[in-house]
Amino acid sequence: MSMLDFGLGVLKLTTLLLFVSAVAHLLRHRSAAVRHLIWMTGLVGAVALPVLTAVLPTWELVVGVPARAASAPWSAGSFLVGPAGTASSVSGGSLVIIWGIGAALMLLWMLGGEFRLRARLRISTHRLSPEWRVAIEAAGSLPSGPFAVRFVECAWLDAPCTWGVLRPLILLPTDADHWSPAQRRYAVLHELAHVARGDLAANLLARLACVVHWYHPMVWSMAGAARLAREEACDNAVLGQDVVASDYAALLLSLGVGRDSVTATLAPALGLAHHSTLGIRLCALLDETRDRSLPRRGKIGLTAALGSVMLAGIAMAAPAQQRAVGRTVGTGQQGGMAQIAARVCADRRPGRGPQIFSVVVRDSTRTPSQYTMTVNCSRAPSK
Repeated sequence: MSMLDFGLGVLKLTTLLLFVSAVAHLLRHRSAAVRHLIWMTGLVGAVALPVLTAVLPTWELVVGVPARAASAPWSAGSFLVGPAGTASSVSGGSLVIIWGIGAALMLLWMLGGEFRLRARLRISTHRLSPEWRVAIEAAGSLPSGPFAVRFVECAWLDAPCTWGVLRPLILLPTDADHWSPAQRRYAVLHELAHVARGDLAANLLARLACVVHWYHPMVWSMAGAARLAREEACDNAVLGQDVVASDYAALLLSLGVGRDSVTATLAPALGLAHHSTLGIRLCALLDETRDRSLPRRGKIGLTAALGSVMLAGIAMAAPAQQRAVGRTVGTGQQGGMAQIAARVCADRRPGRGPQIFSVVVRDSTRTPSQYTMTVNCSRAPSK
């Protein structure tokens, strides 16, 4: 990978994220479920972009050098032909190493959260209390999708959370004696909404995007916006089950004010209360004018189709190149009568001293290959 390749990749990613951010801004008054769909489209595209760039063909815009520059008289001085892109390839290799170190650290952090949560679950889970069983039965009206949901109690939790993509596990706090039966039902409804919406898989994809593009602040910002929209969408699902908004807001307030929930530090899990987003969620809950509708399947399919077309177009874009025009500036023999014809691929700027041009060397005994040539040339004197 060269510096140009890396820069082009960052430019493609930024273009994608800016486009998605613009769409999200235009739809900022739509429901949280719609906004979450838009944000996740951008994050999924960020994960898929490097793969598509590698496997899809590229569209290159070839630009010719002006005829005046091509027809100008040249005189060739000394020149040295060597492998192209040596300096850029070294810089590109350093970039790959830096990116790999950052991605590895992020992946270790991500896997570390998984292992820590698994370890705590093995040593500190309890059977469900009768109070939580009643709350689960009362919340049975909200479907959980195609997944079989399991429930466990944990003494180290202070707020419910959900974990596990294929085998969802809802973790409930043991220390909830001060909760009313209605509040317990609200908490279970919120976590079931995460399972029904497929938020656990969405959270995994968002975290993967942060691992791959750890260096890009817009990816982190988009992942945070998706997480907030995800929680708001689940809040709206709870309100759709004949829940009074003020009562549900009181539960969130009691969980989030004055402390950060333990579940907020467990990256693999989706928790009910997060101190950093609590104020925004409370305002959304108490705003009766908010759109709380769900996106229709047709709109979801249209969003996916448009996102795929846009992503493919960005991935297939390639930098503009100039057509090779010029004249032979040197010939030689190597291992036989091999003629090397070097054609300058860029506009020459006379009077600037030695300049580096991209040239194509044609050897009669080998396939054409790309080289870099340092040319010290000046315009031929007029007669």
